Amino acid sequence: MKPWMSYLIGGILLTFALVVARSLAQVGVGKVTLKTGEGAHFPSVQGSNLEGRKFNLPQDFEAKYNMIAVAFYQNHQDLVNTWLPAIGRLTSSRKDLKFYELPTLSELNGLARGFIDGGMRAGIPNKATRAVTITLYLNRADFLKSIGETSDSTIYSLLVNQKGEILWRGKGAYSKEQEDSLERVLKTLP
Repeated sequence: MKPWMSYLIGGILLTFALVVARSLAQVGVGKVTLKTGEGAHFPSVQGSNLEGRKFNLPQDFEAKYNMIAVAFYQNHQDLVNTWLPAIGRLTSSRKDLKFYELPTLSELNGLARGFIDGGMRAGIPNKATRAVTITLYLNRADFLKSIGETSDSTIYSLLVNQKGEILWRGKGAYSKEQEDSLERVLKTLP
């Protein structure tokens, strides 16, 4: 098979998977553990990366500080991509900072999850990128409430520690102002 054909097939599978996911989505099924009495906090959630490794977040984030891009729809990938050059600069300059992308979908049955994850895996040829892409299947409303947001219409860029404390947040496409704000926060961290 020609290399371009695998990209085409992956794209078709991903598109089909997202259509299926949208039609099979169930409201209120996924488990999001909220911490009561606190402000916005990254909740305790479970997910798997596109290499099949299971994660219990936030404790399984691998760095002291973790820059995460939370996306809810396929078209959000373009917004995530606007952040990648800045995140690359920041993670290369700090050994204690790691990037993760979290596609955040409604709870689905195992068959649908496998189909969606397989489509995403086929569409991402880079193993390192698949390793830091952790798919979450959960109750979006509870998740958004926990991180202090109300809408899934855009992406959220969050700086989170392993305790789940949100140390910084950005919203939507990259901007120099957001990067400068993030850098100011990073400079205050030990």
